[in-house]
Amino acid sequence: MAIHQSGTFEYEADFPEEIFNASDIVLHGKDRSGGNVARLVGHNPMIRFWDNRLILVANDSDRQNSSVRVFTTHFGDAVGFVAQPGDRLYIARTSCGGIGMSLLHKGKLTLAIGAINSVPLGDHLLAESSARGEMEFGLHGQRLMLRERDAAIIGDYYIYVERCWQDGLPGIDECVSVCLADDMKMKLASMRSAILLVHGEVRYVNWDGDWLYE
Repeated sequence: MAIHQSGTFEYEADFPEEIFNASDIVLHGKDRSGGNVARLVGHNPMIRFWDNRLILVANDSDRQNSSVRVFTTHFGDAVGFVAQPGDRLYIARTSCGGIGMSLLHKGKLTLAIGAINSVPLGDHLLAESSARGEMEFGLHGQRLMLRERDAAIIGDYYIYVERCWQDGLPGIDECVSVCLADDMKMKLASMRSAILLVHGEVRYVNWDGDWLYE
């Protein structure tokens, strides 16, 4: 059964132009839908990357538009490796429960993790799921087919597929990592983030202060 729209989210956030703490990144999210429907953590949550986790916290003033106060899951430290002042972050939770994140610098993709088809990937990289249990990637006329646990380079990007899209009701989202291919530490960090998303624990805190687990 698909998750109701109030259990999903679709946010964007800008990194400050000044220097920020790469080990504890705190951003101000904005609902990309324009704030017309309830979301899991409201319309303008705090988005934090800290201690290998992604943490989203709803604003107290936005309680009526949010299902829970806090959402958190294991995510690794890949964002801190690559993020620069002025970057734009996109993050989403789909109706299948998958988490997708992308980071763009001046419109160019520098990092994507998770359910990457749910977030912008810039102007050039394309990603599509195949009914044969594969992911197809395209860049400047090049084509690449990958299965689960495959990794390859296409153009400037290193791509690792932890999980392909799985058909069902409602289905299971792909979980992929994409990063620039010129840094081995970045490759390992982005792969780790995808693996943590698939196998890590999801937690919620409701407005009564109770922890819920998924």
